[in-house]
Order: sequence, then structure tokens, then C-alpha cells
Amino acid sequence: MGEGFGGSRDGKANLGYKLRSQEGYFPTAPGDTHGDLRARMVVAMEDMGIRCEFQHHEVGSPGQAEINVRFAPMLKMADQLQLQKYVIKNMARLAGKTATFMPKP
Repeated sequence: MGEGFGGSRDGKANLGYKLRSQEGYFPTAPGDTHGDLRARMVVAMEDMGIRCEFQHHEVGSPGQAEINVRFAPMLKMADQLQLQKYVIKNMARLAGKTATFMPKP
């Protein structure tokens, strides 16, 4: 009997390309499945004048991500934050995803 794609001979799940909880800081594809979506978000924000430093998968859990933006004066940063959330939520929706925001625990 073959292993197939979903399991192994001992009956345990095959975790070959799956990121486990608290693992996967800066993974590459196929582990990071949202890299292209984050990149599109960054391009859209930069087109709107929001300077981004970098983006990456976050280590917490599947789908958790981080997009870092450049510092700016407080009032400008507050305005950019609202625009950033708007862009991210709408681009996620276009991709069939939901974006939420929470402080890093």
C-alpha cells in the first residue's frame, strides 16, 4: 500500500511541507502560501505613497503575516495606518481571504 499524498505508512499525517505552530520564520514556498498576496499589498501601498520596508510570514500560526512600513511623523503615520488597513483588508477580500489586525502578543 502506497503512502499517497495525505499520510504515511504509520498512519500519522505527512508534515513534509506544513509549517507547525511556532515554526517557519521567513519560510519560502510552498510553506509560505501568502507571499504573492503580501507582495501585491505592498506594491499597492507603495503606489499610494506608503513606504514599506519588508514583508514576511509571521511565526505565530498559519496565515499570520507582517508588513513593516517606514517611520513617518505621527500625524502622517496615523493617516497612513488607516490607508494601510483599508488596502490590506480590500486586497485580502479580492483574494478570498480575511485580514484582521491585532497587536503582537
